[in-house]
Amino acid sequence: MGQIRIISSGEKFPLHFGVNSVGRMAASYKPNMKPDTKIPTNDLKMSRCHARIDVKKSTKYDGYVFHMQDTSLNGIDLNSKEIPKNSIIVLSFGDQMIWGETKVIFEAANSTQFGGDDTLKI
Repeated sequence: MGQIRIISSGEKFPLHFGVNSVGRMAASYKPNMKPDTKIPTNDLKMSRCHARIDVKKSTKYDGYVFHMQDTSLNGIDLNSKEIPKNSIIVLSFGDQMIWGETKVIFEAANSTQFGGDDTLKI
């Protein structure tokens, strides 16, 4: 699968197949589902549920597709561009983002393959 890595600390947060809520208190938003990715931070500009990342099998390639939706109050910068609120984009390994004031990178975990099967990227 993929993972989110905090650039300053190197901490890694693996994503699971299906819907992942990622933020400083992400699990509180879906109590009936398995806990999602909670990033321990003092960054109050990172929302409790900053982004939703949907991991699914690619329909075109042998790999996965990672769709991210901004669910935050303060927005997400992706590769130095602000993404439109609530838009859904396709993440690629190596994408760098700013969530609140925290810089993160989306990267492969182990030998995951990526195959984008649509054109949601901005």
